[in-house]
Amino acid sequence: MELARHPERDEEMITVIQYLQDFGPGPHDEKDQARCPFCKRRLLAKGFSTTETVEYFAHGPNSGFCPSKTNGVVSYGKDPPKNPDFGAAKELRRKFRTNWRKHCCKLQEIIVGLDWKEFTNAIALSNDRRIWEYAKLQEWQLPYIFATLTEFPPGNSYKRNGVPVRKYWFRCWFDAFVQSYEDMCSYQSDLQFWRASYNSKGKAKPKREQICKIRPLDFDDAFLKVELKENQPLEFVQNEVESWLNQHFSVD
Repeated sequence: MELARHPERDEEMITVIQYLQDFGPGPHDEKDQARCPFCKRRLLAKGFSTTETVEYFAHGPNSGFCPSKTNGVVSYGKDPPKNPDFGAAKELRRKFRTNWRKHCCKLQEIIVGLDWKEFTNAIALSNDRRIWEYAKLQEWQLPYIFATLTEFPPGNSYKRNGVPVRKYWFRCWFDAFVQSYEDMCSYQSDLQFWRASYNSKGKAKPKREQICKIRPLDFDDAFLKVELKENQPLEFVQNEVESWLNQHFSVD
């Protein structure tokens, strides 16, 4: 990744160049090593010894799980729910169907330039992976799960005058101590939610070294308490999504 936590100032993010200016090329004592924003483990500065590579931070060997170490979507839901709650799932789907506009607006906040097809794709993935059946899953957590289910390339974004609104490739995840949706349901509001922006070239999936921006996002239920205006989301989005839900989303 291109950014890391400063060794001495926890909330400050620095680039490899800034790190080398302050601490030199090393070797560094553990206390002088930059740290990962997500798992807070120590990072190594890489790629600065040659002009043929771009400088980046990397985890050391055997450093354990961190969502930023993947070159794709984090597999929080690779296994189906261990103890599915079918009654709660039906009620959750009913609530979502009623409040889908609020969920769409929240996902639009998380994913800049969200296209309506990206929204319905996230719903379809939730159906396929039985997301609704996770015990203890609450309605307000759904947009955050939607954001972690898939990649958000610039080319898939909503287009204004034919130009994609989204400039970066987005991936989202929870703090590193969450490795499954069951974990997320257990920790609930004691979490930090993250959006990572990648410098991508063309349609190729970006690698972990290409994280160029990191944004912590609120993880709470505030969006469900907000009254929406008539144009939220945009009218054409409402019509398209309503049509899709009528065809592909059952609450029975």
